[in-house]
Amino acid sequence: MSLFQKLSQLSLMAVMLIPLNPKSDWQELKYKSIASNKVKLAGKKLQITVNKSASPLIQKFNSDKKVVSVTVSGQRLSGSLNIPEGAQQGQTKKPKADDYLFRLGLVLEGKNKKPRIPGFLIPAWVKKMFKLAPEGKGIKHIYFLNVAEDKSSVGQKRPHPLEKKYLYEEVITSVGPEGRFKFTKSFKKPVSILGFWISSDGDDTKSQFSLEVDQISVTTQ
Repeated sequence: MSLFQKLSQLSLMAVMLIPLNPKSDWQELKYKSIASNKVKLAGKKLQITVNKSASPLIQKFNSDKKVVSVTVSGQRLSGSLNIPEGAQQGQTKKPKADDYLFRLGLVLEGKNKKPRIPGFLIPAWVKKMFKLAPEGKGIKHIYFLNVAEDKSSVGQKRPHPLEKKYLYEEVITSVGPEGRFKFTKSFKKPVSILGFWISSDGDDTKSQFSLEVDQISVTTQ
């Protein structure tokens, strides 16, 4: 690629801030058997309080976005995750430890369509995921970027053991000094994102904590 082509590509890129108001910009998915998080807008920041709870926040884009990179920053304000002794964070077998301070899910466009089975057999979160796809389009999977407690797990990737078809995750960074976290995920080729899926959970580990998301931004092409 010539220098002119590279400069032309850069000139076509735009950075977009994602609105963080949970009342107007996000939908909360509540589970029947799990207590829900408390969410609010604190100044210009999204604040999430977890009390042995879990309830994802979902934002659907008006149109799919060709994303080159995603950047997120935030901070844990209080509490911690109670990872059981001898367990690894993300573990789905007993003792369960599949809780994270923060996960940003990128809902990627793909070929998977809503299963052709009776609706009552489809989990609520799967129904919600497919509603993020515009008419005539499908879902590849949700690509989660996880903020871990232990930096030794950073870089690990896997299809999620409980739903390998629709969930994929990468430990993108770990919690730093004073509970802060910041990461950028870049893609070699632009990816088509239909929406975002935020997850902060403490139901597996019976944890209590709170955090603020300062900013989420995407660079689009």
